[in-house]
Amino acid sequence: MDGQLVRQWYSWFPDDPDFGLQTPFLPHPNNVKDFYETGKTFTNSVALSGGNENTLFRLSYTNTDQSGTIPNSTLTRNNLGLNASTQLTEKLKASTSINYVQNKVGGIPGTGYGADAGNVVTSFNEWFQRQIDIDKLRNYETAEGRDRTWNIASPTDLDPLYWENPYYVLYNSPANSQRDRVFGNMSLSYDITSDLKVTGWARSDFYTDRRNDRIASGSIPQDMYEESIRQIKENNFELLLQYNKQINEDFSVGANLGANRRNNSYYRNTARTVGGLNVPNFFSTEASIDRPVVEDYYDEKRVNSVYGSANVGFKGTVYLEGTLRNDWSATLPSDNNSYLYPSITTSFVFSELFPNSNVLSFAKLRAGWAQVGNDTDPYRLATTYRSENNYGANPAFSVPNRLNNSELKPEITTSYEVGMDLRFFQGRLGLDVTYYDNQSTDQIIALDVSATSGFADAIVNAGLITNKGWEVMLTGTPIETASGFRWDVNVNWAKNENTVVELAEGLTNYLIGSYGLSVNARVGSPYGLMVSSGFATTEDGQRIISSNGLYLQQQDKEVGSVLPDWVGGVSNSFSFKGVNLSALIDFRKGGDVYSVTNRYGQYSGLLEETVGNNDKGNPMRDPVADGGGIKPIGVVNTGTAEAPIYTPNEQYIDAQKYFGQSSLREQFVYDGSYVKLRELRAGYTFPKSLYENIPVQSISLAFVGRNLAVFSKNLPHVDPESALGSGNIQGFENGQLPSVRSLGFDINIKL
Repeated sequence: MDGQLVRQWYSWFPDDPDFGLQTPFLPHPNNVKDFYETGKTFTNSVALSGGNENTLFRLSYTNTDQSGTIPNSTLTRNNLGLNASTQLTEKLKASTSINYVQNKVGGIPGTGYGADAGNVVTSFNEWFQRQIDIDKLRNYETAEGRDRTWNIASPTDLDPLYWENPYYVLYNSPANSQRDRVFGNMSLSYDITSDLKVTGWARSDFYTDRRNDRIASGSIPQDMYEESIRQIKENNFELLLQYNKQINEDFSVGANLGANRRNNSYYRNTARTVGGLNVPNFFSTEASIDRPVVEDYYDEKRVNSVYGSANVGFKGTVYLEGTLRNDWSATLPSDNNSYLYPSITTSFVFSELFPNSNVLSFAKLRAGWAQVGNDTDPYRLATTYRSENNYGANPAFSVPNRLNNSELKPEITTSYEVGMDLRFFQGRLGLDVTYYDNQSTDQIIALDVSATSGFADAIVNAGLITNKGWEVMLTGTPIETASGFRWDVNVNWAKNENTVVELAEGLTNYLIGSYGLSVNARVGSPYGLMVSSGFATTEDGQRIISSNGLYLQQQDKEVGSVLPDWVGGVSNSFSFKGVNLSALIDFRKGGDVYSVTNRYGQYSGLLEETVGNNDKGNPMRDPVADGGGIKPIGVVNTGTAEAPIYTPNEQYIDAQKYFGQSSLREQFVYDGSYVKLRELRAGYTFPKSLYENIPVQSISLAFVGRNLAVFSKNLPHVDPESALGSGNIQGFENGQLPSVRSLGFDINIKL
């Protein structure tokens, strides 16, 4: 790219000013960076509160208006809330809380790898070219609405070959959604005596979520329109009796007895065109060339519960509390739908034994044991048939691929925990340490079965998974002066050891998810074990290279785990005469990440590590070797398969051949450790003397920065946190959207 004149992609479009012309062939180093926009978020809130000796209320409104870093991506949120309480009589009190939230999201970017996913980021990360002028792409369509892309099939066929113009995708094929949510509660509380109170609640949370997705006519995927509506509702009705009494100077007691009914419902209706649109860019299911696919789904669930607790305290030193809860779930078999989960906890405040200590301010030892039950999703007990498109004029139903189970049992998690809370020097130094041991049994999972059974998987109770770990928090105030300067420090650290002890009978591995590389629950290993094609190695760990110069592969190799070794964070805050400064650094050690961005970026020669590898001076090469290429690091077998003799590799191979080993996925598994500056906040509260003559209580101004910097990481080109997937499938980075930093100001005025 030395400036020679060539006819570039845009010169083949008749409406371009450079049509038919040759222009300089030059790199555009910032063409990817310049695609992204500076996102802006404006949040404005106002709240009104008031009341008298009997009634209190607070009315608030918040508006958020956001434009994203991806072109044509927007979010608007409106939140209206009311909280109120009134003392109806001396003993009867009524309270309510009602919130309405509306979210409108426009231009939702696609995710996942591939042009069909609508994720324009993958074209930048894996297939873009340095000579492409991003400003030329901003003119993304012709007068006829045709996609003006750099990736044309040929000069005589200007249709997209594989990748579309990213602006064309974002402006002509946007996904949009709107969610309207209402949640809140009403309660009545009556003081039967000074020690006994009864309270009843009615709580509700429901929302309607409307979504639409489209693919414009002329795009690489077939033009399409899909619209869906989801309605989700949860209602809770609860009655609670509370008793608390200080019996004498030594003993205090408390007890609760309650009941709750929870009703959940979920409704989804989806309609999608089939065979394309009969009128180009007419986005309606009525424009479907073939009969559109319409899916209706509804489920409901009910859980009835009774629960109670009792606690006793002795001289503010020893406390003992027990709880017991019984749930009856409609999603479990009628003869096995009841499950208890008890708990017992105790604590000993032994600092009370040293009331005059100048060093030990507070010390508590605590221990607890608990069991927690869990049910499953609706309609997993019996076979239900799915409605399909008519066969001619006749209705059609299909047998599901999943075998349900009429003998399911609830999942049970048993937990043990011990801990200690210590504070010294009037609270200037604190240490909180916890050790826990959790065991989860009878987990309800979809287990793969032989296709000869007529099903793909079956719902079963299976498995024993253990989690053991430590949580440590250290707090301190190293400096506190009479002039008002204060420095506070908080350090937290946590380590969890997870083991899959057993699965179903005869099963040693359970597939959680896969994308070339799989994530598994394997007996004897941590949950989230990564398995893929990997490097074949000698007994001492050296990589073996075949006669063709490529690495030998070992299939089904354990190449990592998604779970980190430990995580933690450090926060510091400083305050002095209205000035506040705080910073939070957090970190993660371990937790492997499989990066598709790095896989395809190397395969396509786009990433910097693929540059210059045919130069003799490159550190990957032997400087005295003749010719170009790369010398893979490893050994070759100069003996036989039965009696191998391994010697250092001296063979060079072509760089394209070397980086073309994309099927060897272990080389794209990276350590997900990082150290980040998560948040920085600098604020100032103006002194009252500046505005004592106006009706203002306080004025404060703050600068807030979040996700500001990555001090250390081992995963190149990608944020390690981008691999935190939804659900249980973590450890995959699949062309994720880039993470962002935010810088902002917060102004708060209280009247």
